[in-house]
Amino acid sequence: MQRAMRIGPRGGPLLILAGVLFLPAPSADAQAANYTISSVTATIGSSVNVPILVTTTADADAFSIGVQHLSPDLTVTGVALGSAIVALAAIEASVPEFFEFNLAPALPAGPPTIAGGFTVGLILDFSVLPVATRLLAGIAQEMLVATYAVDAGAAPQLAALELTGALGSPAIDVVVVLSVAGTPIEVFPTLTNGIITIVSVSFRRGDADGNGTVSLLDGVLILYRSSGLLANGPCTDAEDVNDNGLRDIVDAAYLFQYMFAGGPLPPEPFVACGDDLTLDAFGCGASTCP
Repeated sequence: MQRAMRIGPRGGPLLILAGVLFLPAPSADAQAANYTISSVTATIGSSVNVPILVTTTADADAFSIGVQHLSPDLTVTGVALGSAIVALAAIEASVPEFFEFNLAPALPAGPPTIAGGFTVGLILDFSVLPVATRLLAGIAQEMLVATYAVDAGAAPQLAALELTGALGSPAIDVVVVLSVAGTPIEVFPTLTNGIITIVSVSFRRGDADGNGTVSLLDGVLILYRSSGLLANGPCTDAEDVNDNGLRDIVDAAYLFQYMFAGGPLPPEPFVACGDDLTLDAFGCGASTCP
């Protein structure tokens, strides 16, 4: 029998027997995957869904993931299957056959101090014969959707969501199991972290009572609240009339100067409702706009 040896892709041999070309089996280092946490915007006091996407170069059997956050103003309240996994149920109703998440895994010792996180184990199909149902290779497929609650007392901020293999006891690795030429291969994916941009809801600066207008009463309320004589209102950002990151008697005086002595307009949003573009310690848990 005629036999010849040639050098194939990546330096591997190509074997030709009797005129038939045989390619070497795909190797683990020829495969790749990526997990991406989508970046989203959320308002203070609300909940927001964060899609987690997966990209693979081969069909996938299983996924393992951990996500942590450092901001104490975030609480992860749930994890659901993403649209790409839900769609597999149309192929086989039992898929996925294993889906477990932990919203309170053991956290690593700081620094940095981790406020919370979650872990997920997802196996698509236990019945690999005759043919397993797998997630086909693809780009940015929605694997999971995590839901976060933003505390009503949160300040505007950029809250990072980070993929990590340090959560849980034992710690849960961040991996993907791909099926390559019928053989399961574990791949450590590249990781793309995300951000929840926390913003105040729309408000009008100076509108301390939230009735949609600015009047003498608003200035008096700011005096009472900044002195501790009354509890905080629903939107402390609206009471920072001069937008200097403080709420005190100066804010009331600023408003009175504008109303009665020809003083400058308070910074926007004032003429019309809007968002505060200044990142400071104040937030707005409820809109002061009608």
